[in-house]
Amino acid sequence: MRFWFKWNPDPTFQCPTQQNKVFTWCRPQNNSSVSLGASMADVDGAPREEGSDDSNPLNPQAAVAAEKLGLQVVTKDDLVDLQSVGSGGFGEVFKGKHNKWQNMVAVKKFKEALSESDLSKEIINLMKAQFLYTVQLLGLYMDSVNISGLVLEWMSHGSLEDFHKKVEAGWALRLRFLHEVALGMNYLHCMEPKHLLHLDLKPANILLNEHLNIKIADFGLCEVHQTTSVIIAKDVIKGTVPYMAPEQFNINEKQSRKWDIYSYAVVIWAVVTHSEPYEDVEAQRIMMLVVEPYNQRPTIPQETPPDPDLITLMKECWDKDPKKRPLFDECTKRMEMMQKGVDEIKQDVDKALSILHCQIRSEDMTKPIQEQVRSDTIAAPIPEQGLVENPKIIDLDQKNLRRLYGRTPSLDPKSAHPQIEISPDRRKATLTKTKHPYLEHPDRFDFWEQVLSSESFFSGRHYWEIHVGSSRSCRLGIALNSMGRKGEGNKRLLGVNPESWCIQKYKNVYTVLQNQEVTVLSVPREPERVGFLLDCEAGELTCFGDSQILHVFRGKFTDPVKPAIGVYAYFDDSVWFCSM
Repeated sequence: MRFWFKWNPDPTFQCPTQQNKVFTWCRPQNNSSVSLGASMADVDGAPREEGSDDSNPLNPQAAVAAEKLGLQVVTKDDLVDLQSVGSGGFGEVFKGKHNKWQNMVAVKKFKEALSESDLSKEIINLMKAQFLYTVQLLGLYMDSVNISGLVLEWMSHGSLEDFHKKVEAGWALRLRFLHEVALGMNYLHCMEPKHLLHLDLKPANILLNEHLNIKIADFGLCEVHQTTSVIIAKDVIKGTVPYMAPEQFNINEKQSRKWDIYSYAVVIWAVVTHSEPYEDVEAQRIMMLVVEPYNQRPTIPQETPPDPDLITLMKECWDKDPKKRPLFDECTKRMEMMQKGVDEIKQDVDKALSILHCQIRSEDMTKPIQEQVRSDTIAAPIPEQGLVENPKIIDLDQKNLRRLYGRTPSLDPKSAHPQIEISPDRRKATLTKTKHPYLEHPDRFDFWEQVLSSESFFSGRHYWEIHVGSSRSCRLGIALNSMGRKGEGNKRLLGVNPESWCIQKYKNVYTVLQNQEVTVLSVPREPERVGFLLDCEAGELTCFGDSQILHVFRGKFTDPVKPAIGVYAYFDDSVWFCSM
């Protein structure tokens, strides 16, 4: 929902990264307006450096700017299977797999290439906001010689807005959503000496990863403020009308953290009701209803949350008096008190993932075979045209397996034990003496030296290989997403629980491990590589040592599974996923 205002900026603009540079705004002849919800990419008149060549308004030194910011430049040649997944006022979002990194990324492409000063605002905000619950900036996208977009971590389950259209989540998961949003926003508001205001907090800008943890996105409207100084009045009204505080519609009002608090209240309402506020109501009418003398708010939901304080908190956060709205520090503490137990949350997450996976599987069944492309989380590779595949008989020749089902998984840094070092391309795991300063994460192994892949599989057939070489103590196989990560119990160790299946190499001895059952394998010669063929529908994991079959696991994979690696006891030992 967008609303248009005339915009009259100051004709000069000082670069936020280089204070000695001043730009002049070039006003277009036919339009001088900017829309609600616009980022810097939506501005009709782009700034140009004084003395620049009018025939080339775009900054040809954009790559140098990327180097100054310490970011990698990504080009179209670095990406495969680039697909459009959505668009907005800023431009279009694509997903694709990075050739070198071997993992999925999101590319946020602007409608037109931008100069360094245009890009600096969102880039600097993203770099400042590197936190567990904010989307991570991975690099800059270069089209020809110009930086034309941002490369961000890929969030496989889309936005919270889209999630609500597909799944009616249980209360334990809904409360976790709201707690994580509060944690992320509290981090932005507590940054010192400058804090960040989001200014466009809404379900569409709250993204979900493969475990349905949230990440706050779209910092295009963020403003940075000195916490010790008076907040500068804004030049233009920006945001999404149903989520905007009433005082935001006053062009002379000073920006405040309480604006984001109001938006959070409406997010609470959306999560409780699984709907969007003020549906089918024009923006102008919403702007009239929420201010004096009406002070209307979305209708209080009839569904009663398990903790009545949630509705109380919602009402406090959208109070007509900004001074009475609590800060995110208080919201975080109150939401923490409402959280359900780990088992109840896990049950809600598993149920929601199951619904999502069934929907994706159903969608894939309705697509023409030409459109059934490989996905980073679930889709099985489609055999080449002309090859007829018997669903019950598989050619176990490894050359064919690589060609038909070959995958190159990437290691998930969020799951890695602190003594597991991950290579820049996310394929190699090395056991080190020292612990790495990884951020705390619920997916991280904190006792056993293990790491899982970023990819999850729940259907189809997938084949990958792991180079073991001279490593002396490792475990290789698969684990359910639901496998425990914290503590030293057997439930967290690969192969010693019903949630993982693996081959162990200890010096020159190979064994099969599953649910505390151990079988020693007879291996004629020590393999350089161990291959794995996962057949989700058949419930089979076939393990290969070079060209020989070592073992076939049989069971029911009730949840999505991930390739798993453990490297133990011997420092500097490494194993890695082989390129397919």
